[in-house]
Amino acid sequence: MDRRIQERLTLRTPTLADVAYLSDHLRQADIDELAVTGYTNPAEAVEMAYQRTLPELQTVVEWDGQLLIMTGCAADSLLSNVGIPWMLGTEAMMQHMKAITIGAHQAIAIFLQHWPILRNVVDARNTRTMRWIASLGFELTPAPAYVPGYPLFQFEKRRT
Repeated sequence: MDRRIQERLTLRTPTLADVAYLSDHLRQADIDELAVTGYTNPAEAVEMAYQRTLPELQTVVEWDGQLLIMTGCAADSLLSNVGIPWMLGTEAMMQHMKAITIGAHQAIAIFLQHWPILRNVVDARNTRTMRWIASLGFELTPAPAYVPGYPLFQFEKRRT
C-alpha cells in the first residue's frame, strides 16, 4: 500500500460507538438503498449488519480519524455457502475511494476464504457504486425489486 495512504488510513474492528456514529452520518445513497431493500430505519439496519457479522469479518475504515465506512460479510444462513458482503458509509467516503478500494480487495479475499459465493443487491439508481462493485470483480445481474418501481441489481463473486 502507498505509504502516504498507509499513514492516514486506519482499519479496525467496529464498536457500538461506530454503529451510533454511522447511523447518524449515513450517506444519502445508503439511506435510499436501505429503504428500497426493506429497511425503513437506517439505524436498525446498521445495528443489524453489525450484530449479524462476526467481529473478525467486519472493519471500520477511517481517514485521519474520520469514519468513512463500516463493512463486513455475514452468513446468508447457518448452513449456507453464501456470504452477504455489505458496506455502509458516510458522505466523506467518496473522497477516499482509492484507499477504500485497496482495502476492499483484501476484504473480499478474506470473505471468499469463508464462503465460496459472495452475493448481495445494489440499488440501480446508484450507478457509481455499481461501477465500483464491477471493478472489484463482481458480476451484476438484474434482480427482482423489493419495492415496486425501484430496480435492484444482484452482485455476485465466486471463489476461483
